[in-house]
Amino acid sequence: MIPVLIKPGLYKFKNILKLSLKDKRELLRTIVIFSLLSLLVLFAHFGTYSALQALASQSDKIFIPSSLPLSLILLVIFFLLFFSSSIATLGNFYLGKDIEFILASPISHGSFFWGKFVQVLIHAGWMACIFAVPMLFAFGSFYSASYEFFVLAIVGLFIFLCIPVSISIIFVTLFAAVVPAKRSRETFLVGILVLLFAIVVLVEPFAEQKGSDLDQTLALLRLFLLPEAQLLPSQWLGSYLHSFLEPQVGDRATWHLLQTLFVALSLISLAFVSIRLLHSYAFSKAQTSTISSKIVSSRARMRFCWLKEMAPSYCRAIFAKELKLFARDTTQTVQLALLLGLCILYLSNFQSLQIGRHLDVVMAVWWESFLVVCNVFLGGLVLVAVCARFVFPSISLEGKSFWLLQSSPLSLRDIMRGKFLFWFVPLGVISSVIFTSGAMAINVDFHIACIHAMASWILAYGIVGLAVGMGAIFSNFEWEHPSQLMSSTGSLLYMISAALLVFISLLPTSFLVIMRTLRNLGHDIPTITWYSIIVLCSAALVCLQHVVVRWAIQHGERALAKKVYQ
Repeated sequence: MIPVLIKPGLYKFKNILKLSLKDKRELLRTIVIFSLLSLLVLFAHFGTYSALQALASQSDKIFIPSSLPLSLILLVIFFLLFFSSSIATLGNFYLGKDIEFILASPISHGSFFWGKFVQVLIHAGWMACIFAVPMLFAFGSFYSASYEFFVLAIVGLFIFLCIPVSISIIFVTLFAAVVPAKRSRETFLVGILVLLFAIVVLVEPFAEQKGSDLDQTLALLRLFLLPEAQLLPSQWLGSYLHSFLEPQVGDRATWHLLQTLFVALSLISLAFVSIRLLHSYAFSKAQTSTISSKIVSSRARMRFCWLKEMAPSYCRAIFAKELKLFARDTTQTVQLALLLGLCILYLSNFQSLQIGRHLDVVMAVWWESFLVVCNVFLGGLVLVAVCARFVFPSISLEGKSFWLLQSSPLSLRDIMRGKFLFWFVPLGVISSVIFTSGAMAINVDFHIACIHAMASWILAYGIVGLAVGMGAIFSNFEWEHPSQLMSSTGSLLYMISAALLVFISLLPTSFLVIMRTLRNLGHDIPTITWYSIIVLCSAALVCLQHVVVRWAIQHGERALAKKVYQ
């Protein structure tokens, strides 16, 4: 039986499909979206298959059972789904625009819980399934598993995904009911900082091993064996699927599936009890928190008066509005703290990749160049994640009050440019800190760190502009809570497009790094040729970002105008 709260979403999806079949432009857009999603699924499948082949080719040196990579993949999905479902739970259960209407209707507590539970599971879990299902199927194809593996892998994955969703519902409900409304944001931030500090303390000893190669190898193995802990649901499901891939492990693996099912049902029951007992009280406190977080307009004008000197005239009001909206939204602050905390964790462990002292001179130079390129690539992906959470939904977050911007003496292009300039400067600063800190973590020269900082601003220009443009193309003003925007198909397509932009941007960057490495190794590259390469690579990188931003802004303006004035 379909929960009554899910039926409107199903009808909406059905109507969207009918509309796309009638309109050729919408049909083409739908085909493009599904094609990109299919390519992503194929990439995840064949990428995992190639990784398993690479591990199998090294089996004579080190044996890695299939349960270890399975548990590692599931552990990453578990934590990512917990964070995303926490945000979705906060929106669907407490901050959604439809909650007051639903609570006033004659709907049972069970129907309310199951409807919202399925919504959170869909909003937070569909992206995880796009990556997890083809990866699990790649394991089955590589080990030539029977059809039972593919069926039970999907069933086991569904049971597994219910665990972090249930934990997030319990956690958010207890947090909303216990923590004072006026101190919810500060308490959440402190909790996140304590959690990140604990993670750094646990992982740092592995990253700081200074002993012999054997000591470092053992420390690395202990780090990778963390997903094999017996109390983790990822280990239970990984061991169960491992029994189909390598049947000689025995019949004990069936107990792991029953253990996963029992824990999932227990947590779902506990989540229902927490909603049944605490939701009314927690909902009222959440509304009080929303009201108390408003900013007094007169104080805000005094606080943001410095914008008049820095921003263009047509952007000053947009800048002040964006700052006030960001300060009012608790979920935005929490997500920013999470992303910045993950950046700190990444930087604190990036230096563990320094193994150049155990290599000869030539290999050490090439390894350093490889780390330089990796730092640019990983820093770009971090910037993509930040933009997907904040910049991409910035236009859709205007909601039904977007008409206020339309009534202003600003064109749609001015509005988009204002949002672009507002986000470009702070994200450029954040990206330059990440890029430069990563360069310093691997002990590169000072001028290389400066080049990283310059590259961060260039990449930020393209990634932020693409986020604003695609946010306008996939704008949605009929949302119930902002978490729906961040888990939408448009958000996933933006992340794919932005990651592709980062990858293409690596081509001139990698060429420049290779030329520098050859020059340091003594190859005869004239000075005029070297500086010409620097100029050409920099110009290619800047032109690429400018073309992408111009395309995104133009198409975003057209899509927004069609949607607004239609």
